[in-house]
Amino acid sequence: MALLEVKDLTCSYPNRSRVLDRITLAIQEGPFISILGPNGAGKSTLLKILGGILRPDEGTVEIEGIRIQWNRDVSFLLSYVPQSLHIPMEMRVIDFVLLGRPHALHLSGRVRALDVEKAFYALEQVGCGRLWKENVIELSGGEQQKILIAKALAQETKVLLIDEPVTHLDLRNQIEVLTLLRTLAKEKDRRVIAVMHDVNQAREFTDYAVFLRGGKICAAGASQEVISKETVQTVFGIKVEERMGIFVSN
Repeated sequence: MALLEVKDLTCSYPNRSRVLDRITLAIQEGPFISILGPNGAGKSTLLKILGGILRPDEGTVEIEGIRIQWNRDVSFLLSYVPQSLHIPMEMRVIDFVLLGRPHALHLSGRVRALDVEKAFYALEQVGCGRLWKENVIELSGGEQQKILIAKALAQETKVLLIDEPVTHLDLRNQIEVLTLLRTLAKEKDRRVIAVMHDVNQAREFTDYAVFLRGGKICAAGASQEVISKETVQTVFGIKVEERMGIFVSN
């Protein structure tokens, strides 16, 4: 059974056709997968389809052998972390993370002790335990990103879909979050599929990489092999050099 199987996937928007153009992909293993490519390549669109958030025009998606369909409840299998947090009201951090716990709130209005414990543990995993009583909308962008990840972790799903997990974080926090995601994939039997921009980080932390360009797959394979000078130059249309294992613009 493949970890991820995509067949003839096509998706368009009203003002933009073929954002994804008949993508076919099968990944048998590799617990931490990165989706890479230039802006507008279709990375976030693909991730939303994998999460059942967006309906494709054509094609099918299966994760861990389960068919993913638009608007179908797959919260038992996967959790989705968007690029940024949009919350219209004041809310404590712990209450926001509790939203990731299915059926946390009883009809009595009381929250189960187990769910509170799981929410606090998720906050500790992302290094934000001290923020539990803070107002979510008053946090920094980087802190909000960690809280989003904590909410997904509290859901305790096997698969975590995450769109640009380190975009708003400084270098130290980027390494901390990527290390956490790798640990979840390697030691906690999770499957992580993440849209990423930094090819150097993707090669260091992820197991499998998929490159998109113009709605099509340009390359896919083990990260250490497929993230090469030739692939980066072809996909991004720039010249790069590899210095001490790091790609830099030429």
